[in-house]
Amino acid sequence: MKLKYKYAVTCLITMLFPLLLHSQTASLHGDALSGTLGNTCSPIEWRASARMISDKEGVVTVIATIADGWHLYGMKMPETGPKPTQVKFELPAGVELTGKLTVNRGTVRKYDDMFGGELEYWGSGELKFTRHFKITKAEGHIPIKCMVSFMGCNDETCLPPQLKSFNITLM
Repeated sequence: MKLKYKYAVTCLITMLFPLLLHSQTASLHGDALSGTLGNTCSPIEWRASARMISDKEGVVTVIATIADGWHLYGMKMPETGPKPTQVKFELPAGVELTGKLTVNRGTVRKYDDMFGGELEYWGSGELKFTRHFKITKAEGHIPIKCMVSFMGCNDETCLPPQLKSFNITLM
């Protein structure tokens, strides 16, 4: 019970702090207050980056930070189960993916009464997906699009299936 309240308070502070800060700044400068609440709070947060590891090779990294008490479903689910995690990439002509998508830690396998089958998932903490690529013809700025579809739960509730997209540009 304590964890649920801690999470709710953290989300509330995360959402209201940018509004409060903007309100303070607006009153100091006489500006009108905008209608946005700033950051959203989710028990599974995502970020992505890419970097070159040689002249022609690079790596894309997608990181999920999973809150305490929550889990992110694995990449293989039974038909009756939740939506599996999928990580996809769109690359421009002249850039090719190499190797397979790797994950920095294994999943937990457990029977789930709600879904009526054995499921795999990653528990709380940081989870890192990586995929290598090579440049065959591209020059200049290289746009890389990452898309992650996922679903996560805790012992009381589940997030609806979600899609996160990231646009990365290598210089």
